[in-house]
Amino acid sequence: MKDIAKKLAKVLVNYSLNVQEGWRVAVNTTPLAEPLVKEIIKEILKTGAHPKTNIHLDSCTPVFIRNANDKQLSYVHETSLLEAKTLDARIGINATSDTRLLSKVDTKKISMFYKSTEEIRDITLKRSADGDFHWVGTLWPTEAFAKEAEMSYEDFFNFVYKAGNLHLDDPSVFWKEFEVEQDKLASILNKGKRLRVLSKETDLKMEIEGRKWIPCSGKLNFPDGEVFTAPVEGSVEGRVRYRWPTVYQGVLVQDINLIFKNGEVADASAKIGEEHLLSLINLDKGAKVPGEVAIGTNYSIDRHIKNILFDEKIGGTFHMALGKGYPESGSKNNSALHWDMILDLREEGKILLDDEVIQEKGKFTDPDLNFEKIFKK
Repeated sequence: MKDIAKKLAKVLVNYSLNVQEGWRVAVNTTPLAEPLVKEIIKEILKTGAHPKTNIHLDSCTPVFIRNANDKQLSYVHETSLLEAKTLDARIGINATSDTRLLSKVDTKKISMFYKSTEEIRDITLKRSADGDFHWVGTLWPTEAFAKEAEMSYEDFFNFVYKAGNLHLDDPSVFWKEFEVEQDKLASILNKGKRLRVLSKETDLKMEIEGRKWIPCSGKLNFPDGEVFTAPVEGSVEGRVRYRWPTVYQGVLVQDINLIFKNGEVADASAKIGEEHLLSLINLDKGAKVPGEVAIGTNYSIDRHIKNILFDEKIGGTFHMALGKGYPESGSKNNSALHWDMILDLREEGKILLDDEVIQEKGKFTDPDLNFEKIFKK
């Protein structure tokens, strides 16, 4: 545990964020991530920056939502706004004691609570797009995550270790090499005008001309492995079936079917958690509109574990997020929602760029792309 904490802290502070002297850096997490927090503080102090810890009890969230009135659910604390406007960087560490904390909470109250964070999210995303704010999100292994993934704690710990290539003497060397491959893929995608995704019970078409594909290599998420953009608003057509279960806001939703017309969800259903699904896509005007589409490129992550940080990065997958898009990709969609849903393409799926197949059964057709090769090192 000590080894992974030290290596992960060094990567987050020195590679992901590249923390500079004088920066104000917040670390947001729960007490369960204490080993990692201690190492992060040491690394931040070495740079001459100023660390600040925001440690919260995740078990208090359902207590607050259940007992708060509408005014309290919608209230935004001035201190939170101040941090969003003035911090130089933030490290968010997901370390929960229960992945289903909100499973028995009124979905409408959950939606209202998360909508209250929209202003803060808008500020930080705008500052991030302008290069004025730096952030990275990661996960610290807990028993709850292991249980959700249907693994022993030891197996889950090793899974996280492998996904970040933390077994290497200097993981940042790998991530810099990976960044080169990501840039090559983004360069190919940025030449396209149309994207199509095909799989069983899925046929999605969208326009991407004028949008920017962003390569991700451990700077915003860790572990990482996706290249994303925003579809042109109003252009998404077709249907998609997401078979993999997803846990969003602590609620399980499984076997999601979406039909798109004129760029937004026209029909939605789920075998499990449909009420939660419908509540969220009706959260606001932008919640039915895809704000992001992305291709997973991390071939060290070989299984779905119901955790978006890892699942959306799986090499050979495609994901699309309903709701808010990232300004740097060119998205104009705004929403309090950003919900990533993942489609596994490794058995029979295809991705087409301007009617040419660029990926089939999870493998890129361009011989100049060497993702699988570098992950075998």
